[in-house]
Amino acid sequence: MQVFLTAVIFLASVITEGSSRICEQCFSMNSISCSGKFDVCPNGVTHCVTGLENKTVVPPINVTPNGYKCPACYTDKSTAECTSTGYINCVGKEDQCATITAAVVNPDGTVIMYSLKGCATKDTCDTGIFSKMLPEGYRVKLNCFSPNKV
Repeated sequence: MQVFLTAVIFLASVITEGSSRICEQCFSMNSISCSGKFDVCPNGVTHCVTGLENKTVVPPINVTPNGYKCPACYTDKSTAECTSTGYINCVGKEDQCATITAAVVNPDGTVIMYSLKGCATKDTCDTGIFSKMLPEGYRVKLNCFSPNKV
């Protein structure tokens, strides 16, 4: 009996050691729960982790007009600079006007082109946030200029 029990324990440890861990993978927004599919984890993974992150915008977005206005337009037909159809009032810390042109190549090979004009913050213009460290297949150009006073 003792030999049988030892053999069962040894067999169970070999099976457990050689098997892969299966963890549930999910991502959800605007929810307090999440469920998804179960996948086999890569070799070496020893634990599944469950977590919940509650992220809010701090401070709240300032939508108060600040006395500046910029030309406004949008097109999804070309990367050529769009023609302004009017003006948009800038809000909060938006103290610059910006023109953004972009071409994005999707994994299936389709190209999405667009151009837009509107308000931006000085930080966005100074750092060129849209043109830095973009994934392969993205071509974005950002030009900033002074806004008009309302």
